[in-house]
Amino acid sequence: MIRRSVLGKLVIFMPPTKQFIEHCATIDQFVDDQVEISKASVARSEKEGKQTRKHVLIDEVIRMGHDREFQQGFLRTLFIGGTDTTQVLLANIMWMLARHPKVYKKLREEVLEAFPGGVRPDLLQLRRMNYLKAVINESESCPAPFGPSGPITHRPIPHPGPSHSPSPFLSTF
Repeated sequence: MIRRSVLGKLVIFMPPTKQFIEHCATIDQFVDDQVEISKASVARSEKEGKQTRKHVLIDEVIRMGHDREFQQGFLRTLFIGGTDTTQVLLANIMWMLARHPKVYKKLREEVLEAFPGGVRPDLLQLRRMNYLKAVINESESCPAPFGPSGPITHRPIPHPGPSHSPSPFLSTF
Protein backbone atom coordinates (compact mmCIF):
# COMPACT_ATOMS: atom_id res chain seq x y z
CA MET A 1 0.00 0.00 0.00
CA ILE A 2 2.83 2.39 0.88
CA ARG A 3 4.64 1.64 -2.39
CA ARG A 4 1.51 2.62 -4.31
CA SER A 5 1.15 5.95 -2.48
CA VAL A 6 4.82 6.85 -2.98
CA LEU A 7 4.50 6.46 -6.75
CA GLY A 8 1.84 9.17 -6.95
CA LYS A 9 0.57 9.62 -10.51
CA LEU A 10 2.84 6.83 -11.79
CA VAL A 11 0.72 4.27 -9.91
CA ILE A 12 -1.23 3.64 -13.13
CA PHE A 13 1.81 1.66 -14.37
CA MET A 14 1.74 -0.65 -11.33
CA PRO A 15 -0.82 -3.46 -11.53
CA PRO A 16 -2.99 -3.86 -8.42
CA THR A 17 -1.83 -6.57 -6.02
CA LYS A 18 -4.09 -9.08 -4.30
CA GLN A 19 -3.57 -7.21 -1.03
CA PHE A 20 -4.54 -3.89 -2.64
CA ILE A 21 -7.75 -5.43 -4.03
CA GLU A 22 -8.57 -6.86 -0.59
CA HIS A 23 -8.05 -3.43 1.00
CA CYS A 24 -10.35 -1.84 -1.59
CA ALA A 25 -13.00 -4.49 -0.84
CA THR A 26 -12.76 -3.67 2.88
CA ILE A 27 -13.27 0.03 2.16
CA ASP A 28 -16.19 -0.76 -0.15
CA GLN A 29 -17.84 -2.90 2.54
CA PHE A 30 -17.40 -0.13 5.13
CA VAL A 31 -18.90 2.46 2.75
CA ASP A 32 -21.83 0.13 1.94
CA ASP A 33 -22.49 -0.35 5.66
CA GLN A 34 -22.47 3.41 6.27
CA VAL A 35 -24.91 4.03 3.42
CA GLU A 36 -27.25 1.37 4.85
CA ILE A 37 -27.02 2.91 8.34
CA SER A 38 -27.87 6.32 6.89
CA LYS A 39 -30.75 4.96 4.82
CA ALA A 40 -32.21 3.33 7.94
CA SER A 41 -31.80 6.55 9.91
CA VAL A 42 -33.48 8.62 7.19
CA ALA A 43 -36.35 6.12 6.90
CA ARG A 44 -36.80 6.12 10.70
CA SER A 45 -36.77 9.92 10.90
CA GLU A 46 -39.30 10.22 8.05
CA LYS A 47 -41.56 7.64 9.71
CA GLU A 48 -41.39 9.38 13.09
CA GLY A 49 -41.62 12.85 11.57
CA LYS A 50 -38.45 14.11 13.28
CA GLN A 51 -34.72 13.88 12.77
CA THR A 52 -33.07 11.09 14.74
CA ARG A 53 -29.53 12.37 14.11
CA LYS A 54 -28.32 15.95 13.88
CA HIS A 55 -26.83 17.23 10.62
CA VAL A 56 -25.29 14.08 9.15
CA LEU A 57 -24.05 14.91 5.66
CA ILE A 58 -24.66 11.49 4.09
CA ASP A 59 -28.24 11.54 5.44
CA GLU A 60 -28.82 14.74 3.48
CA VAL A 61 -27.38 13.16 0.33
CA ILE A 62 -29.77 10.24 0.75
CA ARG A 63 -32.72 12.61 1.29
CA MET A 64 -31.84 14.32 -2.00
CA GLY A 65 -32.65 11.05 -3.76
CA HIS A 66 -29.30 10.29 -5.40
CA ASP A 67 -28.69 6.73 -6.52
CA ARG A 68 -26.63 4.28 -4.47
CA GLU A 69 -23.52 4.63 -6.66
CA PHE A 70 -23.50 8.40 -6.13
CA GLN A 71 -23.94 7.97 -2.36
CA GLN A 72 -21.05 5.50 -2.16
CA GLY A 73 -18.81 7.69 -4.31
CA PHE A 74 -19.66 10.70 -2.15
CA LEU A 75 -18.63 8.85 1.02
CA ARG A 76 -15.40 7.56 -0.53
CA THR A 77 -14.49 11.11 -1.54
CA LEU A 78 -15.06 12.34 2.01
CA PHE A 79 -12.89 9.58 3.48
CA ILE A 80 -10.05 10.06 1.01
CA GLY A 81 -10.05 13.84 1.46
CA GLY A 82 -9.93 13.44 5.22
CA THR A 83 -6.96 11.09 5.19
CA ASP A 84 -4.58 13.47 3.40
CA THR A 85 -5.45 16.45 5.56
CA THR A 86 -5.17 14.39 8.73
CA GLN A 87 -1.82 12.99 7.60
CA VAL A 88 -0.48 16.46 6.85
CA LEU A 89 -1.72 17.82 10.19
CA LEU A 90 -0.18 14.95 12.18
CA ALA A 91 3.12 15.19 10.30
CA ASN A 92 3.19 18.93 10.98
CA ILE A 93 2.49 18.42 14.69
CA MET A 94 5.27 15.83 15.00
CA TRP A 95 7.71 18.03 13.10
CA MET A 96 6.87 21.05 15.27
CA LEU A 97 7.12 19.05 18.50
CA ALA A 98 10.53 17.73 17.45
CA ARG A 99 11.71 21.30 16.85
CA HIS A 100 10.30 22.61 20.17
CA PRO A 101 11.23 20.26 23.04
CA LYS A 102 9.73 22.54 25.73
CA VAL A 103 6.35 22.38 24.01
CA TYR A 104 6.67 18.60 23.67
CA LYS A 105 7.52 18.27 27.37
CA LYS A 106 4.55 20.40 28.47
CA LEU A 107 2.17 18.54 26.15
CA ARG A 108 3.46 15.18 27.39
CA GLU A 109 2.91 16.27 31.00
CA GLU A 110 -0.67 17.31 30.21
CA VAL A 111 -1.40 13.97 28.53
CA LEU A 112 0.14 11.89 31.33
CA GLU A 113 -1.74 13.90 33.95
CA ALA A 114 -5.06 13.58 32.13
CA PHE A 115 -4.70 9.84 31.45
CA PRO A 116 -2.70 8.18 34.23
CA GLY A 117 -1.77 4.58 33.60
CA GLY A 118 -2.73 4.69 29.94
CA VAL A 119 -6.47 5.14 30.57
CA ARG A 120 -8.36 5.45 27.27
CA PRO A 121 -9.58 9.05 26.86
CA ASP A 122 -13.16 10.05 26.23
CA LEU A 123 -14.39 13.10 24.34
CA LEU A 124 -15.08 15.17 27.49
CA GLN A 125 -11.56 14.62 28.79
CA LEU A 126 -10.06 15.57 25.42
CA ARG A 127 -12.11 18.78 25.34
CA ARG A 128 -10.55 19.84 28.65
CA MET A 129 -7.01 19.49 27.31
CA ASN A 130 -6.34 23.14 26.53
CA TYR A 131 -2.65 22.79 25.76
CA LEU A 132 -3.31 19.96 23.30
CA LYS A 133 -5.92 22.13 21.57
CA ALA A 134 -3.43 24.99 21.41
CA VAL A 135 -0.76 22.74 19.86
CA ILE A 136 -3.21 21.47 17.23
CA ASN A 137 -4.47 24.98 16.43
CA GLU A 138 -0.94 26.37 16.19
CA SER A 139 0.23 23.58 13.89
CA GLU A 140 -2.77 24.20 11.63
CA SER A 141 -1.73 27.82 11.22
CA CYS A 142 1.92 27.04 10.44
CA PRO A 143 3.09 26.10 6.96
CA ALA A 144 3.29 22.32 6.67
CA PRO A 145 6.78 20.85 6.22
CA PHE A 146 5.32 17.76 4.53
CA GLY A 147 2.58 17.20 2.03
CA PRO A 148 0.86 13.98 1.01
CA SER A 149 3.76 13.08 -1.29
CA GLY A 150 6.69 14.08 0.92
CA PRO A 151 8.56 17.28 1.77
CA ILE A 152 7.22 20.51 0.36
CA THR A 153 9.63 22.18 -2.03
CA HIS A 154 9.65 25.77 -3.17
CA ARG A 155 10.42 26.94 -6.63
CA PRO A 156 10.43 30.51 -7.89
CA ILE A 157 7.74 31.50 -10.34
CA PRO A 158 8.03 34.41 -12.76
CA HIS A 159 6.89 37.73 -11.36
CA PRO A 160 5.03 40.05 -13.71
CA GLY A 161 6.26 43.20 -11.93
CA PRO A 162 9.51 45.14 -12.33
CA SER A 163 12.72 43.15 -12.24
CA HIS A 164 13.71 44.63 -8.87
CA SER A 165 10.59 43.25 -7.10
CA PRO A 166 11.02 40.03 -5.11
CA SER A 167 9.89 36.88 -6.84
CA PRO A 168 7.13 34.97 -5.02
CA PHE A 169 7.44 31.27 -4.33
CA LEU A 170 5.03 28.53 -5.26
CA SER A 171 4.70 25.62 -2.87
CA THR A 172 4.45 22.28 -4.59
CA PHE A 173 4.01 18.77 -3.29
